[in-house]
Amino acid sequence: MKIFYVTSGVSFIMALLIIASVLYINQHWRQVWFYYVEITITSC
Repeated sequence: MKIFYVTSGVSFIMALLIIASVLYINQHWRQVWFYYVEITITSC
């Protein structure tokens, strides 16, 4: 069970790093992401 928790944590961190690096590199996707976040916040 301990191995499951470790691999799940590592996978989660890797996914966050990949998303952050893609948003850092690609300006268009970054703008779309922040637009989507803004729309989500205002609709709540």
